[in-house]
Amino acid sequence: MSVFKRLPYGLAIIFFLCKDISCKSIPLNALTVQNCGKSLIPVSSPDRIVGGDYAGRGQYPWMVSLRERSNLVFEHVCGASILNKDWIVTAAHCLDYSSPRRYEILAGLHKLSEEFTPTVKRYKISKIIIHEDYDDDTFENDLALLKTTKPIDIAGSKGFINGVCLPQNKSDPTGYGTVIGWGHTKEDGRNSNTLKHVTVPIIERKICNEMYDEDLHDGVDEILDTMICAGMTGRDSCQNDSGGPLLQTDSNGVTTLIGIVSHGAGCGLKYYPGVYTKISMYHDWMASKMN
Repeated sequence: MSVFKRLPYGLAIIFFLCKDISCKSIPLNALTVQNCGKSLIPVSSPDRIVGGDYAGRGQYPWMVSLRERSNLVFEHVCGASILNKDWIVTAAHCLDYSSPRRYEILAGLHKLSEEFTPTVKRYKISKIIIHEDYDDDTFENDLALLKTTKPIDIAGSKGFINGVCLPQNKSDPTGYGTVIGWGHTKEDGRNSNTLKHVTVPIIERKICNEMYDEDLHDGVDEILDTMICAGMTGRDSCQNDSGGPLLQTDSNGVTTLIGIVSHGAGCGLKYYPGVYTKISMYHDWMASKMN
């Protein structure tokens, strides 16, 4: 079973602890926007992405389409999430080239075919920061930051563009998460033109390792403490969902980014959850790069 570039369905950065105490002391809210995690439409609990439900327009205003230039045309390759007016987070494996000029993002997008509508804003990339310790065999540290050439217009977007919140601690998430993207609705299928979302159960890391150890699927090694497992039969991220967010929403309607679509075995296969980069483990790294 091959491991693929996962959705745009269903955020490489260099990981290290800052030597400067000023880096460690940067609060999480300094990395995001003041009203992070708020959307025009409350985040609900859809059934699935692989075969899944359509998201509402403006329901996930932090979701962007990461596009790569192919000849003279930019094409959707991955999902990504807005952190603040300058920075986007995605998966390291989404970035095949080191030149920022090969990439752009579309914010405020609902359908891939609607890139020229008034709510959609196009931003070029000025800097790519891939985690120095990203391993393209094990997908460890599968995280990257992108800086836009100009500030993202969140205030003037009428709610269609916003930043997502970051976790307040490094504890393992439990319960359920929501994955979003324009990726394939089945393995080796086609991208979805309209943004979709799915609710997936979060699987304890020990159990996830046992699931994969039984059959040793190609490309899926040990699930580390920097990763999250989530998914079940028929509910998963898929090809071209890579880099997109795994989210949790609290009782106040505030949505937090807990994971980045990274890798896995197939799409929605029984006993093989998707694997996500655990974003809370990289706060110090992001702070050092963004500030």
